[in-house]
Amino acid sequence: MNTDVNLNRKKVLLVEDEPLVAKSIKMLLEHDGFSVEWHAEAEPALTSFELSPHDLVITDHSLSGMNGVDFAARIKSIAPEKPIILATAHLYQLDDANHPGNVVDRILNKPFTLVELRSAILAIMAGLDSESLQDPRLNQNFKNENRPENL
Repeated sequence: MNTDVNLNRKKVLLVEDEPLVAKSIKMLLEHDGFSVEWHAEAEPALTSFELSPHDLVITDHSLSGMNGVDFAARIKSIAPEKPIILATAHLYQLDDANHPGNVVDRILNKPFTLVELRSAILAIMAGLDSESLQDPRLNQNFKNENRPENL
């Protein structure tokens, strides 16, 4: 598979209800060349998705009105091939009754590092498993004092 994925100006739909977390992710993604549209709630994000194309969706699990798994299912019903990353600090809540199944392509456990976010994005956009990535910039093992702030 091709790991040379051009990510510049790819449009990301970010759904995150915590403004500080959202602004941090948005800033990091824009620094990496993405165009990011941020929504704090799922319903306006769905409307935006229906009105304009997005290359990637990153959603928090805990959203008001609709959880991230339900949001992902709605996105997949519109665009089944659309890659979706679910970010959650509540991985333990994703039991059999609430598991993302086929509606989420990657799960990021919060807090995550910039390296983990980049790795997940590259993997999902290239159609690879995270372990398949060979880019040493993404697979570095940082000591805690050298790690960027967790998101």
